[in-house]
Amino acid sequence: MYGIEHHFVAETADVADKAQQAAFLKGWDISEIEQVETEDGELVFCFDVDTECPLDEIIINEEVEEMVAFAEAHDLEYDGWGTHFEE
Repeated sequence: MYGIEHHFVAETADVADKAQQAAFLKGWDISEIEQVETEDGELVFCFDVDTECPLDEIIINEEVEEMVAFAEAHDLEYDGWGTHFEE
């Protein structure tokens, strides 16, 4: 099993906070909200949803579809996913 981080971006802290609460209520493992400055100088608010699954294209694609739908429902940008190398 690998830890998968799904990255989300919100334009305001309020949108990020409400979305993070909704993710928590779904039982998802969530990170703290971080304020980040983009290359253009814009402030955005980011958090991750952490899951565990095998590195299987079908399973990850199903998770991505669920995360994209969550992002659309909560006025977020889904910024992709990543994992850490495990030996």
